[in-house]
Amino acid sequence: MTRREREREREREREHDHDHEKSCPLDANIYATRKTVAQGMMDIALLTANASQLKHVLATAETHDYYLINLILIGTSMTLQIMVGILLVVVGRWNINKRKQQNIANVTNNIIVILIFLITVVNVLITAFGDEEPDYVINDKQWQNTRKDYVSDDMYRLDRELKSAANNTEI
Repeated sequence: MTRREREREREREREHDHDHEKSCPLDANIYATRKTVAQGMMDIALLTANASQLKHVLATAETHDYYLINLILIGTSMTLQIMVGILLVVVGRWNINKRKQQNIANVTNNIIVILIFLITVVNVLITAFGDEEPDYVINDKQWQNTRKDYVSDDMYRLDRELKSAANNTEI
């Protein structure tokens, strides 16, 4: 084969590759991998939120009305999220372009969807049994006690100032 023939052959291959790229459908494996990574990121975000909720419940154990229920629900949610995370790592490693791995990936993906549904239900229950009011809201009883503290502090300060003024005028 001459040099000119080889160049023509290479040119035809480049044209064929270029045409193939245009007509080639979406690579399902790349799409599935990206979807799995996105699901994993959402799982991490929810796990972080649940860890924060767990910290709050443990910090307010004495005053929390539904302490045990919230503890169980948050623990269940976090356990399910860890299971989903592990399954996502496993599914992300499979190549769904291979026939053997398609069926197991499909079954595992269905399990993940069911677990995510359960996580959603559990987190709705966590919200339902959460604190009635956030920490930064002061209820009427706290407000009255706070006002009494301010008044007694003011009375104490005023009394001190009067005694100090009386001592200064006597001299």
